[in-house]
Amino acid sequence: MNAFPDFTKMKLNLNVAKADATAWQQQFAEETGQSPEKSRWMTHEQIPVKPLYTADDLSDLHHLGYTAGIPPYLRGPYATMYVMRPWT
Repeated sequence: MNAFPDFTKMKLNLNVAKADATAWQQQFAEETGQSPEKSRWMTHEQIPVKPLYTADDLSDLHHLGYTAGIPPYLRGPYATMYVMRPWT
């Protein structure tokens, strides 16, 4: 018996329909009895957290394409800056 599974022989279900945010909001309201807007919660840092994030939430975040060590250095000057010093 081989301990490693053979993933080449597994069938994948790639025809899974993606639910849109509106359908999710309706199902959420039916199951919980409240709207998703009212179910937001605040972190200790007073950051509101929504129950569902979509691609629309990321559309205005331009810094996601940056990495450390590349100008404009939004994520630090070195990619391996804290690898050897995780406490800093």
